[in-house]
Amino acid sequence: MVSALRQLGLAHAAVATGPKSLLVAINAAEAVGGQSETFEAAIRVEGLAEGEAAYLTLAAVDVGILNLTGFEAPDPTGHYFGQRRLGIEMRDISGRLINGFNGALGEVRSGGDLSAGLSRLSPPPREALMAFFRGPVQVGTDGRAVIKVAKPNFNGTIKLMAVAWSATLAAGPLARLDLPGLLQQLDRYPYGCTEQVTSGALLLLYLGQVAAQAGLGAPEEIDAKVNEAIARVLNRQTSNGAFGLWRAQTGAFWLDAYVADFLSRARAQGYAVPNRAFALALDNLRNRVNYAPDFDRGGEDIAYALLVLAREGSAAVGDLRYYAETKAEAFRRSTAVAQLAAAPAFYGDQLCADALFRRAAQRLTATSQDRGWRENFGTPRWDAAAVLKLSAEVGSSALDPAPLLASIQRSARLSTQEATQMALAAHALAAPEASPVVAVDGTPRPEALIKRLRDTDAGGR
Repeated sequence: MVSALRQLGLAHAAVATGPKSLLVAINAAEAVGGQSETFEAAIRVEGLAEGEAAYLTLAAVDVGILNLTGFEAPDPTGHYFGQRRLGIEMRDISGRLINGFNGALGEVRSGGDLSAGLSRLSPPPREALMAFFRGPVQVGTDGRAVIKVAKPNFNGTIKLMAVAWSATLAAGPLARLDLPGLLQQLDRYPYGCTEQVTSGALLLLYLGQVAAQAGLGAPEEIDAKVNEAIARVLNRQTSNGAFGLWRAQTGAFWLDAYVADFLSRARAQGYAVPNRAFALALDNLRNRVNYAPDFDRGGEDIAYALLVLAREGSAAVGDLRYYAETKAEAFRRSTAVAQLAAAPAFYGDQLCADALFRRAAQRLTATSQDRGWRENFGTPRWDAAAVLKLSAEVGSSALDPAPLLASIQRSARLSTQEATQMALAAHALAAPEASPVVAVDGTPRPEALIKRLRDTDAGGR
């Protein structure tokens, strides 16, 4: 009997970065004094195309701290294109071959003097640490940037570390907030309560093209998802028009307003929503507003209900004036003030809307550190995105969108409410009348600048 022998070998295939790799050089004094002072570090970035924007960060840290923490200088090229260590997987079937009933249980031994070796033998240092960071700093058109480094009283070695990157095509709020990524996150959410179903479908009303380009299905599949969501939430509607989180029951006021908002927007986009069910939803909001108790602090659900009713032309003007003129200061959240601001805009009162939006921005700054739990799953980031979305939807110029956009930059973990409000804000800001036309390779592209790349596209730019 002859057995076949095989030999396997692995070789690393490096990626030729070519013009995509930038070269960074730092020019600073070889030695500086030991007293507290500032010194300049000049950074030069090579490899930029003409007119290409670039940014960099600079860190100046005591080498002793770097050695203690095992910190290595950042290497973006190595991180993205470097060789990876191969993973090892081992399968052991000995447990199936040995009788486990007759064997003695093993004992886990632990302990030692490691903790004693980590005990503090001397008091912590009282001197200021040499740890400076600045960035991002935009690089000039000549590829250079000069940064002043603040140094405390220090006697040692300082290591300067710079990281530079270029911005090739990130146009408008769709790119800044990673709209395709937000859509994919909501589409993959594992649960199906009424809030999550509504959040996932709400964006598809406006962003079908983006959703299709993000790989969520063809246009007809997107429409099917919206219609399925409408049917699911209506199955959880009670006879009085309220909506339950998991089944038909009278529950949270904010959820009633949220689902009614979704149904209102769906009807406006041409989706079929039964007239009777929608009328019940509006009647429920109107009844809850009429019978809501007075408040000195709160009122968020009332503001949201008034917004939905006003969009449908069903809000009482007297109610809007009362809450805008008498109770505006009593609303706890900036989102509620913004919802109250958007309501009179639907009736043509832009002056009242702008005044309330400015008040919402002030309230947003005052409550930015509010980290408490909310019934509607709101957060400070959610507040900023909602205020930005509402002001853009009604065409208010009372707010500067730039600082609000900066405050809601994408993070790794977002709730469904945060992702929904951020995506709606991006959509509102990306309206044709609000966004400049971007040219790609000299060709104007008024449509959404989103393209899904595959492995076969790697040979392109």
